[in-house]
Amino acid sequence: MIFFFTHLHVSSSRSPDDDNPDEYDLIVILLRYSTRQNHDESERSIFRICRANKSDGAPATRLEVCGENLAFVILFPSSTSSDNDYMCVFNWKTGTPKAVRG
Repeated sequence: MIFFFTHLHVSSSRSPDDDNPDEYDLIVILLRYSTRQNHDESERSIFRICRANKSDGAPATRLEVCGENLAFVILFPSSTSSDNDYMCVFNWKTGTPKAVRG
């Protein structure tokens, strides 16, 4: 999933866990929109949002950016429990979590 915000290009991806093939990390990649290079205002251009199980199915994700805040909502529609759903707010410039639920 890819989102564009003025000068910020945000994309989410699943990164497999080499030690446990049943799990993966959901990561965010921050790039400068004009160059598609790592965003120079961000201390880390790639950071981990959460770990998920393949058995929960493909996640539905929603991203919103407001100033330095990056809000990320992850839902697992095919999961039998909403306990795996996740919401967090990060400072996209530092990668520091501000609020996490899940």
